[in-house]
Amino acid sequence: NEFTFKWIKDVFLPSEDIPGFKSLLCSLQTRLEFFAHECFASMRISEMFDIIIDFPDSMPALEDLRECLSKTHQLPSLIQSLSQAFKKRLLHPGANTTD
Repeated sequence: NEFTFKWIKDVFLPSEDIPGFKSLLCSLQTRLEFFAHECFASMRISEMFDIIIDFPDSMPALEDLRECLSKTHQLPSLIQSLSQAFKKRLLHPGANTTD
């Protein structure tokens, strides 16, 4: 986070004297942070069934997902994805249950 935004500031440093540059940079930073959280949450949501299987070893992934969900409000997407995974992977006659 700090590295990326430091790089952006260094690249655009000569533009600091342009009116409204700081507000533009702040807006860009906010959008990039949201985009990063949204992409990471989407990735974790797609892996959620496997994360549950690996619990409690997957606790750090769940904590990361909780932080991202609080910033992106993707909880409905998580619920839908997990519901589909349950329907696809659970309660099938003849499924191996040794694990």
